[in-house]
This record gives sequence, C-alpha cells and structure tokens, in this order.
Amino acid sequence: EQLRTLLGIATKLEGFKLRDPSCIFVHKLEGADVSDAYLTSELGEGEHVLFELPEGYEPKLKAQQGFKVVARALKAQMGLRQSGRAWWMALRKQLLAHGFVPCAAAPCVYVKDLGDDGFIVIGHFVDDLMVLNATSDQDAIDKLFKELEGAFKTRRLGQLSKFLGAEFERVERGVHLHLNQFVTEMLGKFGFGNAKPVPTPEVEARDENMDKGLLQRADISLYQQITGSIMFCATTCRPDLAHCVNMLARRMAAPRVCDMLAAKRALHYLSGTRRAGLLFKYEEDPNHPGLAAYSDSDWAGDRHERRSTQGYVVFFNGTPISWRSGLQSVIALSSCEAEYVALSEACRELAYLREVAKFLHHPQDDPTPLFGDNQGSLDLVDNPVHHSRSKHIDVKFHYVRTAQENGLVKVLKVHTDDNRADIFTKTTTTSTFRRHVEAMMYATGITSRGVLAVKVTT
Repeated sequence: EQLRTLLGIATKLEGFKLRDPSCIFVHKLEGADVSDAYLTSELGEGEHVLFELPEGYEPKLKAQQGFKVVARALKAQMGLRQSGRAWWMALRKQLLAHGFVPCAAAPCVYVKDLGDDGFIVIGHFVDDLMVLNATSDQDAIDKLFKELEGAFKTRRLGQLSKFLGAEFERVERGVHLHLNQFVTEMLGKFGFGNAKPVPTPEVEARDENMDKGLLQRADISLYQQITGSIMFCATTCRPDLAHCVNMLARRMAAPRVCDMLAAKRALHYLSGTRRAGLLFKYEEDPNHPGLAAYSDSDWAGDRHERRSTQGYVVFFNGTPISWRSGLQSVIALSSCEAEYVALSEACRELAYLREVAKFLHHPQDDPTPLFGDNQGSLDLVDNPVHHSRSKHIDVKFHYVRTAQENGLVKVLKVHTDDNRADIFTKTTTTSTFRRHVEAMMYATGITSRGVLAVKVTT
C-alpha cells in the first residue's frame, strides 16, 4: 500500500504536467534495482557468523587436532536471517547521508525536500527502487544515482514499466497496473493456460454434497502453491480476489477436495481476467480526490468459531490502494458490533495512510470519509453512550470515535448496493460482484460467456 500510494501521487503529479506543459517540475517516476545488495551490506561488529570453507579451498591456517578452520562473514550473505536488516541499515545510512528523511509510518519510503525546487522520493522493497523526481531539475535522478555509485552498483530501468512482478502500462487516462505476464505464466504452470473463463472467482453457494474428504499428501502441496500464487495477485493489484484467497488460506493446513475445486475455479476466473488491474488516474477524481474508505462486515459467518468476516478498501483519487478481507479477532454479539469493529479497523488503516500521504507532500486537510452501511454502528460512533449492548466492546475498537472527534475521519452512511467493501465479506451474486469490481478496477469483469468486458472506471 505504501508503493501504491506513491504510484497514485506520482501519476496525479504527472497529470498536472500533462495538462500544463509550462510547469517547471519534472514529475517523473523511474525504477531501478541494486546488484548484489546483500553482499554490499556489512554485518555489525557484534555479529559473529561462522561458516565452513568451500570444498577444495586450502586455508593458510592449520587447526589443531580435533579442530577445523572456519571463516567469519564480514558482510551479509544470502540465506542469513539478518541479511535483510543489514541491507536496510546500509541503504538507510547512505540515504540519510545524502539528505533523505525516512517516513516514520513507512520506514521504506524516503523523501529529500528541496524547498521551492520540489522533492525527490525513494521507495524500496528489498533491492528494488521506485524513484519519483518532483523537482525542477531534469537530471535530479541522474545526479542521485551518481552520488550513490560509490556505495552500491545500481541498474537503471528508466520509466517504470515493471516492479515486483507487476506491469505498468501507460493508457490515455493514466497508468494501468496489472499482472498479465505473471497470471499467464502461473496458469501455464498449473495447466490452466486454456481454461474456460467463469464470471466470478467463487460460487454463490457451495454444494453440500461436495466431497469434503482431505486431499492426498501430494495434492496438498499443489493446493498451497495455487493459493500462494493467487494471494500474490490479491495483494498486488487484484482486490477482486481478496475474499476468495482469504477463504482458501483458511484451509492451508488441511485442505479438502472441495477446497481444491474452489482453488481451480479461481484459476478459471483468472484465465478470463488476465489484464484486470488498477488504473491510477492523471485527472483528479471529482468525488474523492484524496483518501476515502469503505468498510463492511458479515455476522458470525465462520461456522467453526462463529467469528465475523470483515473487509475494507481505501481509495486514493478514486483508485484502491489498500484492501483487506479477514476474520475479526473477537466474536461479535450482534451485526452492529461486527460492523463497529470493522469501522475501527478501517480507521486504523486510514490513520496510517494519511501519515504516508502527508509525508509525500499530499496532506489530507479535511476529515477522510469512511463509509459504512449499518446505521446502528454509525450511531454508536456518533453517540458514545455505554449501555448493555456495547459496554463489553474492547477499548481499542473505540478508536474510531476519537478519530472522528479529532477530525481524522468522518463516518458516513452509504447504501449497501454502493458499499465497495461488500465483496470482501462474503460470496455475492454475479451481478453484485461485477458491479463493485467494475467500480474499483480497470479492464475487468467477464460476461457469462467468458468474454473479457473492458470497463473504464469513472
């Protein structure tokens, strides 16, 4: 969500430049990666990592009888648990030395503020870098990497086209983020390259007569691989798969035959929506140019523990940048309580994203709208009265009340038909699913005959 927020802001700034060519600021987003990042990261003085010498290497030292000569690692190695942190510390040290400041809420995002001349942003995921030049200097990124040459060997990728397996495609209205290549390769790997498309990733109601016997040991690994691959899609740019993958992930340890059929249906759905993704717009969204969120929850939908499934989706400039579907940590005693807990979880995410947006020079001056469709839960936020139906609710879930009092959010009512978080809480009908997905995503949805229907979000 940090990188999607950065991408949304960068695209919005690029739109300003396209509408006003006389703008002196560059507003350009580039990609880069660092070669042998771990091997350039020194381990701390207190780190004593020893390893055996490779076979055939003759050391100059001779060990006493009963002992052997070993080596000590001075730099991070692939496979060491501390290597990731060692690399993060090394990169952080260099960026701080060159005037960058890390974001307290997102420690992998750095900004170098140049005052009236603009700012430079670096977002990194391990050794992959996303750099935004929002200055008046056309060569700002070139100068930055030249300064870092002495510490790291970087490979410039030019205008951002791929990042962490995702593809970035320039279209008329903005930047289209999708996983076409990854999905195609994944379907080929599992033998679904020519699978017949279906309109939804889940069936509306499972057949109770389906085989609920446990999978064989050999099939369990296949189920886990399929679920993991779909999960990558869901967390990258496919919010339409969030509830599906949440249900599949609940059976990772002991999947059944019916669960494997559900996983295969998701692959059929992906077969018809390979280019589905997110559209980061150049133009400002007329309804919500900044942040906006939707929250929803079912009630006691989990038959085993009777916990509720909640979901939320956060938009920036009309594009989803954060979403979640999952079980609540408590057992709600009413639908009102379940919705109230979901509002609190969405509010926490909004507080975090507001900090990230503010750090990226896009402060949200007004309270962020947080939409819910349960009037009882909204009243519980507006009217903090303790009574027999709410006095048992954990203190942490009352955070949403304080957030609204402090002007952080504004909880608003939305009709269930327009609550975009509805598809994160349960399996919906085909028409409901398509209505919400087409409102959130770009080039998405398929007809009942399996033909890709391109929908441009408005």
